[in-house]
Amino acid sequence: MIARSIAIAGSLFVLLPAAACDRWKERFRVQDPHALLQAAQRTPLPASAFVVRWEPHTVPQAMLRGSSADARIAFTNVGDVVWPDVLAGDPDAHTGGHAVRLAYEWTPVSAAPVTTPDRRVDLPHPVHPGETMTLLVPLDAPAQIGDYRITFALVQELVAWFVGKDSATLVVPVTVK
Repeated sequence: MIARSIAIAGSLFVLLPAAACDRWKERFRVQDPHALLQAAQRTPLPASAFVVRWEPHTVPQAMLRGSSADARIAFTNVGDVVWPDVLAGDPDAHTGGHAVRLAYEWTPVSAAPVTTPDRRVDLPHPVHPGETMTLLVPLDAPAQIGDYRITFALVQELVAWFVGKDSATLVVPVTVK
């Protein structure tokens, strides 16, 4: 009887965290006809997948030099293929190869715009066609006062920049005081 109680308690210990985890993940599940699509592993996306629509954002119009702020950047997968995250793009090594990432870069208004930003933000899960994702992006204002632009772009690592496939970037002017 004691052994059975221990076995039941042990199985609850294993099952409850799994159930709680499933409830937590439920709000991130896509509930549309495309939900059955899977992100392709370690493969280049087809040309029809490199289509993004930028949504309203919360990038501040002005920041103090050297200050930090978090901005919400939202975009929609307007293509017809799932964009893989770090795990789906490279499930074995988790190096981020073939994952789609948000990239961004500060440049002075007087400089040429960048098309391949350096800083990256990972997607928390694959993005299905028609799905809108909002990411919290940490912005650190430059130390020099002036007018800048922040360029946001998407990239499939090791494959191509979305802008190179005729997709739009998001360019936001910011005054650093």
